[in-house]
Amino acid sequence: MSFLYLNNACALNGSIRFRVLQALGFSLFVFFFLFFFRPFGIEAMQAEMWLIALGFALATFIPMVVINVLIPPLFKPYFNEEKWTVGKEIFWTLVNVSVIGLCNYLFFSYVSGLNFSLSRILWFQGSTMAVGVFPITILTLWRESRDRKKFSEEAVLINKAIDETHDELIGKELSTLTIPSQNTSETLSLKKDDFLFIQSSDNYLDVFYLKNEQVKKQVLRNTLKAVSENLSAHENLFRCHKSYLVNLDKVKHISGNAQGYKLHLHNTEEVISVSRQHNETIKSLLAVRH
Repeated sequence: MSFLYLNNACALNGSIRFRVLQALGFSLFVFFFLFFFRPFGIEAMQAEMWLIALGFALATFIPMVVINVLIPPLFKPYFNEEKWTVGKEIFWTLVNVSVIGLCNYLFFSYVSGLNFSLSRILWFQGSTMAVGVFPITILTLWRESRDRKKFSEEAVLINKAIDETHDELIGKELSTLTIPSQNTSETLSLKKDDFLFIQSSDNYLDVFYLKNEQVKKQVLRNTLKAVSENLSAHENLFRCHKSYLVNLDKVKHISGNAQGYKLHLHNTEEVISVSRQHNETIKSLLAVRH
C-alpha cells in the first residue's frame, strides 16, 4: 500500500449522538467480553466479576467520550469533515486505543492494589495496540474503499441523467431571485439562471453569480438558514451542506469519494460538498430535475 493512500478522503461522523453511542457500544463489548471470557487472569482480582467488567467498561466509555466528544470542538481545523483522511482516521483511532489502554491499566492497578510500574503499563499498552492496530487499519481501509467505490459508481449514473437534461435547462428559468441582506441596501436581485451558489461564513454570505458571462461575488450580511427559507419557493435551489446553497440547474457533473458526493458547476472551479445526510436527496433531485 502506498503511503499516498493515507491522504485519501475518509468519512468522519461528527454527530455527538453517534460518538456517544459508539463509545457505549465499545464499552458494552468490553463488559460482556470480560464477564464471559475472563482473559488476562482477571479472575484473580478480589472483586465480583460483574464489578470488574463494569469497571473496565467505564474505563473505556469515559475516555472515548472525552476524546471524541469534548476534544474535537477545541480543534475544529483538524477535525474538519471535508479534510478528514484515511491517515487521520487511523491515527485518531489509535489515539483512542492508547488512551483506553492507559485508563484500563489505571483501573487494573487500583483494583489490584499494585504500585505504578512502567513495565506493566508498557505491557498493557503494547497488548492493547497489538490487538487493535491490525483490525483498525484493515477496517478503515476497507470502509474507505467501499464508500469511494459506491459514490463513484453512483456518480457515473447521475452524470448520465445530468447530460440528458442539460439542453432542456438552457434558458429555461428566467425568474428573478431576491437574496436579502440584514443591511437592506445590499439586497441582491438577479436572474435565477445567473445564480450559481452561496457559501456561508458565520453571519456573512458569499453569493456567486454570473454577470456578462463572468463570475461575480457579492458579500451579504445574513445567515444561510434565513436565505434558504426566503428562497424555498424557487425550484432546484438546494441547501446541500451547512455552508452551501446551490442552484442545481448549474451542476455540470457530480463526483464521489469516501465522504460522499461533490458538485461541479458550470463557470466555476469551486467544488461544492454535499453533506452525508443529503446524499440520497441530491441523487434523486439531480436524476429527475427535468
